[in-house]
Amino acid sequence: MVSKRTESGNIVTTLKEVSDLNEQEMKLYEFGQKVETLMEKNCPTDSSKWSSYKSQAKKKFDVYPSAYANGWAAKKYKAAGGGWKKC
Repeated sequence: MVSKRTESGNIVTTLKEVSDLNEQEMKLYEFGQKVETLMEKNCPTDSSKWSSYKSQAKKKFDVYPSAYANGWAAKKYKAAGGGWKKC
């Protein structure tokens, strides 16, 4: 997808094949691929344990989700033998 803003301020999106991209569009495409790799999510290896510690964190902390609550839940989950895998 290639998006461009027109003179009137509207955004027009065009679908192109990778082989049809110019040099600048190709660089942006490759950058997007790298960012997508970094944004991959991890999943718990034992979802029932993770769900249990996550619900405990929701009860323990006033604000959920938060960095403190998720950190606490992850620490307890790892201590109980849980792990993470790529989704």
